[in-house]
Amino acid sequence: SFAGAGKNEIFMQFCEFLSFWRAEQWIGEHDCESSRLVAEAESCESQAKEVFLCVASSLSDPISVFEFQQLLFSSVNSAWSPRHLEVHQDMTKPLSHYYINSSHNTYLTGNQLTSDSSELMYRHALLSGIRCIEIDV
Repeated sequence: SFAGAGKNEIFMQFCEFLSFWRAEQWIGEHDCESSRLVAEAESCESQAKEVFLCVASSLSDPISVFEFQQLLFSSVNSAWSPRHLEVHQDMTKPLSHYYINSSHNTYLTGNQLTSDSSELMYRHALLSGIRCIEIDV
């Protein structure tokens, strides 16, 4: 979605960035009460604006490929939410006292012997709250 502005210059407008953000990066806001993701268009656009303005001086200014790459690798695009840095539970017990939601054979779409594999199953598992994933290489 980058458009050429000159010989070697390629830029992305905010509307193109917003399309990318909706399709590839944004999954919604996490509702702690119900442990579900809440997808709201206003929240998505607001978050995309905040991220875009980390490298652009205004929403009307396009960003370069280099600036886009900076965004992808910056802390504003981190998969880890800063609100999870604070411990909000009693973590003084042995590890065996805690439940860790995990996934085995995550890539399978059905049973272990006859089902197909799909990378989409990893996304599904992570969105469902899995905290530990087995990855077969």
